[in-house]
Amino acid sequence: MAERRGGAGEVVFWGAVFAGAVAVIADLSMIYITHAAMWDAARDAARRAAVHDAAPEEARAGAARAVALGAPEIYAVTLDESETGITVTIAAETADISPIGVYAAVAPGVLTAKVTMMKEPQ
Repeated sequence: MAERRGGAGEVVFWGAVFAGAVAVIADLSMIYITHAAMWDAARDAARRAAVHDAAPEEARAGAARAVALGAPEIYAVTLDESETGITVTIAAETADISPIGVYAAVAPGVLTAKVTMMKEPQ
């Protein structure tokens, strides 16, 4: 029987495959965490404004602070008020929130969280 011997090329190949898989998992995990934070901040701001716990501008500013994660300039936070409801929208470019760039390369565009709530009567 002949003995099978692995060469350095095999180690390099499998090392690159493993490192690539870890990079994809890390990038997608950070996108998921960031998107969840965006939804949480939008929901909280809409609720605070809808039940008159905070003025609309104060609720919008609170959402911007909550989602910033050290880089507030990459998030666009808007709060629209109508006669019957409050809509909070938080948006960010995927290239800005994808730490490794895998997600931004595969799905470029804008990641958005939009929450609408009915206003409570005053």
